[in-house]
Amino acid sequence: MRHLTALRWLFVGSLALLIASPLPLSASAITYTDRTLWELSTPGFVNIDFEGITSTFQSFNTSDGLTVNGVQFIGLALTPSSPYQLWVVNPAGTGAEDFGSGSYLKGPMFSSGVADRQIRVNLPPNIDSFGVDLMTTGSTPQSFAIYVWSGQSPVGGWSVSTVPGNRTFFGLNAGAPITMIEFMLDTGVTYQTYPLLDNFAFGVAAPLSAGTGGSSGEQTDPMGAEVSEGTTLLLVAAGLLVVQRLRRQPAVPLG
Repeated sequence: MRHLTALRWLFVGSLALLIASPLPLSASAITYTDRTLWELSTPGFVNIDFEGITSTFQSFNTSDGLTVNGVQFIGLALTPSSPYQLWVVNPAGTGAEDFGSGSYLKGPMFSSGVADRQIRVNLPPNIDSFGVDLMTTGSTPQSFAIYVWSGQSPVGGWSVSTVPGNRTFFGLNAGAPITMIEFMLDTGVTYQTYPLLDNFAFGVAAPLSAGTGGSSGEQTDPMGAEVSEGTTLLLVAAGLLVVQRLRRQPAVPLG
């Protein structure tokens, strides 16, 4: 049997190293602070603005909460006397705080004694991107803690500060199907502060959405795998050696 040439050994070694190089199973999560950029990253998104539900306010204080367009919102107060607290508020009919976007969703009041009070959002299958306006009651800046889940696996957690009287946008392309999102107020929040959500949008992110306006993350290929620097350098070096060897060999006439 003929021995492998040096060139063939080069290809075998390159292939072995390429297979051994670890590649991420999914794209990195990309966050957005600008709604327009997030919308560009997620064509065909669906937006829930909570309009038309009530002219004043309506409570959804049950374990089923409120479901709109296949998205379930639950207010978890986690107290025996009132375990669920969730409302849709229309400031035009109640005189409540107005953030310039009409009706909004109101979750359970922050309590230092019940740290996990939250607005929980359960999404339909195969959704990997969402965007939302965050607000809080009161006159001082507050902070949201946002936890995102894909099945039983955490995608990540983020802290987002709000400005009194204004909406703060947060968007995420998770790089994996999102099953649940938890919106809760961070520790240190002023007593009697409520978490508020509006314009909750969701959809499927376009391929290569990373690097097109997000505030973090890396460019990825359509399969969600990032090619490591070591693998790239190896392939480049192999290509150069092949070109150099071919140049040294005499041309073989065709025919």
